[in-house]
Amino acid sequence: MTFCGKLLSPATTKTVNDKDVPFQELVLKDKSTKLTLAVWEEMVDSFEVGQKAKFSKCRVRLFNEEKKLSTTTSSASEVYTEEDDLDEVSSEDETMSDSPGSTQLPTGTLIAVFEVDPYLACPKVSCNNTKLETLKEPDIELYFMFCKRCNIRYKTNAANIYMRATMLLKTTNEEKKITVFSPQIKKLLESRGLDSAIHFDRKEMLTKLLQIIPIDIHYTLVNNTVRNLTCKRIQDV
Repeated sequence: MTFCGKLLSPATTKTVNDKDVPFQELVLKDKSTKLTLAVWEEMVDSFEVGQKAKFSKCRVRLFNEEKKLSTTTSSASEVYTEEDDLDEVSSEDETMSDSPGSTQLPTGTLIAVFEVDPYLACPKVSCNNTKLETLKEPDIELYFMFCKRCNIRYKTNAANIYMRATMLLKTTNEEKKITVFSPQIKKLLESRGLDSAIHFDRKEMLTKLLQIIPIDIHYTLVNNTVRNLTCKRIQDV
């Protein structure tokens, strides 16, 4: 379902399992429904007042006999642009056909790839996909994965596979390096009909990204990190 989002509170943090986690609340409404959505982690500060957005895979909770929504690690969001012919690519590979939104996102073109970094990330929600470190037990040949944020050891098969890419974004005014993470990387690859699976083979992931550039995008940028993006799907690539 598509809602027009209105900011209810500024970005802040809440303590979850003794860790400060980014948090924000939105009021979502359409013609007949009004809901409160608690936004966590990477989605914080990704939306502006009046934007039309689609949210999926949110958790429903009951608070004071009122239904509220909350994002999870599986949640996905898309912000609509004003282009009628823009075929949005969501994390679920859906085609959005709703009426375009009233707010135009910034536009630019990804023209180069500087670096790709696939890595194992902490599976704990509050750690926000923190990169795990490989450490060795003292005096014995035993290695383990360690999250310095939650101070927990993990086996390799329990970790998330995540990726960071440094790319060059060209706009009408400038060219600058930006950081793109797995959710947005998958959208870019899917828009060109490529396999969106994240692998540890850096050469393979670099080759995939080089195949799709240059590519025009609409985006939300926070501290030079792309939080949300949309791009036109190219059929029969």
